[in-house]
Amino acid sequence: MNFKNRVVLVAASINSVTRSNVNFLIELGATVVVVDSGQGDAKLLAQELSAKNGTCLSVTGNAREASTADALIAQVVDQCGRLDVLINGTCELSAGGVSQADDDKMLDAAMAQLRETVLLSRSAMRYMAKQNYGRIVNTSSGAGIFGSENESIFAAAAGAVIGFTKSLSHETKGINVKVNAVAPLQATTQALELSPDQLSREDATYDAQYISPIVAYLCHESCSLNGELISAGGGRFARIFSSTISGYFNQNAAISDISDNLRKIMATNHAVIPLRARDEILMVEL
Repeated sequence: MNFKNRVVLVAASINSVTRSNVNFLIELGATVVVVDSGQGDAKLLAQELSAKNGTCLSVTGNAREASTADALIAQVVDQCGRLDVLINGTCELSAGGVSQADDDKMLDAAMAQLRETVLLSRSAMRYMAKQNYGRIVNTSSGAGIFGSENESIFAAAAGAVIGFTKSLSHETKGINVKVNAVAPLQATTQALELSPDQLSREDATYDAQYISPIVAYLCHESCSLNGELISAGGGRFARIFSSTISGYFNQNAAISDISDNLRKIMATNHAVIPLRARDEILMVEL
């Protein structure tokens, strides 16, 4: 499996995961373009990897507005002649719950990243539809579906990315564009409840290199998945999914009926996985 003649746009902060993903894709033959929002990190990464005989370019811009997102995609196409893959990053927030957020900075950062993911995906999808091919990989987190202590604002944005990914995957059917998301597992003192000393021993297990193989697969033309969320970290790759059950039926239910039938309402056996929201509605109508 390789990425010969494929162009990948990476719109993410230059952190360990981004560096690993970019390097992994370049080694497989991809032309990778990283977005430089003005900090200069992306340009330095592009220069560093190009010096290692890779093809890594940088474009300057952002996707905070629809017009700038369109311009960013146009830059890539102008430089490389095409665009095959878009990888959207996630916001980097320090831990903090709603009660700890005295100002709007964390919320603004989370919403800004979500906005960029939506706008850049829309701009990329328009181009991909014309060429009848494309792959979009969004970055989310298990916090968006399982929750995470003291990370409620980050979890809100991560959950929104999951819903966006699944919904967008329905819009791309028929144009050979697959949309999926990855939820990187990385060791943090908050996530694992470890001391800094213990955390340092876990770093090797949760190294960013263990995330890149699934990102590359989701970017590849052979990827058959669409609308999926994959957890990756420490050498483990696993689907994360939402399911529901047949539940308790009573159209004349009183409060006491709910209380008396909580076991049926909260059961986890015989779960089904709806492909879209209307599938759950059909469970009531049947």
